[in-house]
Amino acid sequence: MIYLVVIVFVLVGSALAVLALENVPTEVQLTLFIWHIPRFPLGVLLVAAFLLGALLLYVVSTISALQERREVKKLRVRVAELEQITAKPPGGPLQRTFSQSAAIIPIPGMPPSSQT
Repeated sequence: MIYLVVIVFVLVGSALAVLALENVPTEVQLTLFIWHIPRFPLGVLLVAAFLLGALLLYVVSTISALQERREVKKLRVRVAELEQITAKPPGGPLQRTFSQSAAIIPIPGMPPSSQT
């Protein structure tokens, strides 16, 4: 699986490098509402857009991973609590009462078994 990720990364990086190098001589002017960027090489803008997108993906992934880590930590604590509850020997007023005073009653027609 890791090799597939590396291969995809190399292919995308190579395609971006070729695209950026082919478009370096082409200059464009970027306008966003009232904000204007003077003429700038298109290849540099492509690389900048790619890197900003990668940075945004990294930030979102990191935030998601931190939230999942907190949730896993809470769930592990809950599992430990439940394991402690199930590990305790069963006991309570009813179980002790029945286990101490329970009489063995033989079934009619069956030989009595020796249980202690």
